[in-house]
Order: sequence, then C-alpha cells, then structure tokens
Amino acid sequence: MTKRYLAIYRRGPGNLSGIVPDVPGCGSIGRSMVEMRENLHEALEIHLESLMKKGEALPEPSLGPDDVVATGTAEWLVVRLRIGGDTRSPFAMCRPCPGR
Repeated sequence: MTKRYLAIYRRGPGNLSGIVPDVPGCGSIGRSMVEMRENLHEALEIHLESLMKKGEALPEPSLGPDDVVATGTAEWLVVRLRIGGDTRSPFAMCRPCPGR
C-alpha cells in the first residue's frame, strides 16, 4: 500500500524540524535537510504501520502545498507500507516536535 502525505519543514537555531500535519504526533528533527527527511520518512512509516497493526484507520491526507505558511517549506512524502509489517525498535516511533 502506498500513501502520500504533506511534510512541512522549518529551520530552527540548531537543527531542522519536520512534521506531517495529517498524522498527529508525527515529527522529527535532523542536523541537515537530508538527515531530517530520512528521519521523518522512517518515523512516518513506522507510525502508520503501528496503526495498521493495531487495526486502527490510517489518517487520510487532506493538506496540500497551498496550506503551507510562508515560514515553512513543504514536499510530499510517499511511504510504502508493509502489510503485516516487521517489528522495529519502539524508540524510532514518531514523537512530537520540540515546541509543538
């Protein structure tokens, strides 16, 4: 199964942060855009696969690039979800971004 969600990025004083507004609580940080994107993509996959394992409905994407405020940068994140999934460390789960 493939899903596409809008990710919004912001630069902070010492890092970059990213959130997926359609998936409450899913966010990540990184020292570079590449690291932050990789972290957020992994967090989103794990978060959605966890919802699937619990039998919960996946959030439907509802936002688009026009919904991004001028202070942010946005792009689509595409995730391919494994039905049945694997078991990964719970420490890689999505966590709220600092200051949100």
